[in-house]
Amino acid sequence: MVSARSALFALVLLPLAFAHADRREAEERLRYWLQQPDSRGGVFSQGKLDGVDYRKLLRGAVAYDRASLVGIFRYTANGQLMGEGAETNCEILHALLEHWGDSRFAAVLSRQSKRCVG
Repeated sequence: MVSARSALFALVLLPLAFAHADRREAEERLRYWLQQPDSRGGVFSQGKLDGVDYRKLLRGAVAYDRASLVGIFRYTANGQLMGEGAETNCEILHALLEHWGDSRFAAVLSRQSKRCVG
């Protein structure tokens, strides 16, 4: 028979297990994007046209480099992303949110000026 204490313990740990799974899936998606070659309308090619090394920023953001994450925020707000590149950027930002976690991601974003992020 399951005690109330062990049931409570399981309920407390359950969200942590899902958070870990989300983070692991996000890391896999981010690794996938980092391995993709430049494609004509892709985010990496569009970044090059705008003078931004998006792949370098993404590599840094995956390694928890705040300046790289800020660079992606700035490019999102001020770049010329469209179509496939814009859609990929949205997927990457979502994966970065899961990878960094809500509080760390929000801490970096909250330090940006409104002008920087739109």
